[in-house]
Amino acid sequence: VKYCQRCIIPNTRPNIEIGGDGICNACIAHLEKEEINWSQREEAFQQVVEHAKSNSQGYDCLIPVSGGKDSTWQVLKCREYGLNPLAVTWKTPARTEIGAKNLANLVSLGVDHIDYQINPKVERKFLYRSLVRYGTTGIPMHMAIFNIPLKIAVRFNV
Repeated sequence: VKYCQRCIIPNTRPNIEIGGDGICNACIAHLEKEEINWSQREEAFQQVVEHAKSNSQGYDCLIPVSGGKDSTWQVLKCREYGLNPLAVTWKTPARTEIGAKNLANLVSLGVDHIDYQINPKVERKFLYRSLVRYGTTGIPMHMAIFNIPLKIAVRFNV
């Protein structure tokens, strides 16, 4: 086991690599973040926002949301920039109570939200077959979270 000389994280943690200099990839990413020109990034983002607004016929963007803090923040941030987002969620069997409340809060703030639910019998078969064949239920879940937003975006011309 190797430990980062800067933060002492072990290389046994997933996705952590410690370089020849003894510094982990997370510390290197943090150091590089200090060099980011945030005003330049803001300007570039403003251009993306203006492009989205000028090309939209309703919704300016589509945001896949889980009900967690990160996707909820993304929706709120887009609204701060004047975008009209369409929030899309795949209703997983593992939705938490707080996730459901966060989604309801977005709707109460005026965000349009599509809560896509797959036929539970079909979903159960997909999950079961994936578990038997691959040892994980993650494959149909990933297929759903990556394909459903795209399908909705095409349907709503976002």
